[in-house]
Amino acid sequence: MRIEERVYLQNEIRTLTAAYCLSAQILAALPLALWLILFPLNRRYMMRFFTSGVAGYALLGLMLMLVLLSFLVIRRMTRLSV
Repeated sequence: MRIEERVYLQNEIRTLTAAYCLSAQILAALPLALWLILFPLNRRYMMRFFTSGVAGYALLGLMLMLVLLSFLVIRRMTRLSV
């Protein structure tokens, strides 16, 4: 394999992994953006997370944990060594 081909392939891989990393960041930001949009629109409904006691906080914690886990899984999938 020539050097030019190797450099071309490395650039292609960097481009594709950058696109997936951006997708991971967008997917991680979507729940927060949705929360920020829905909170002013229907405050009473969104306050149930805070007023329902332990269950509401557990659901918020679970949501944050799953978003973080999905972000880390996508980042791990895009990490390649060439």
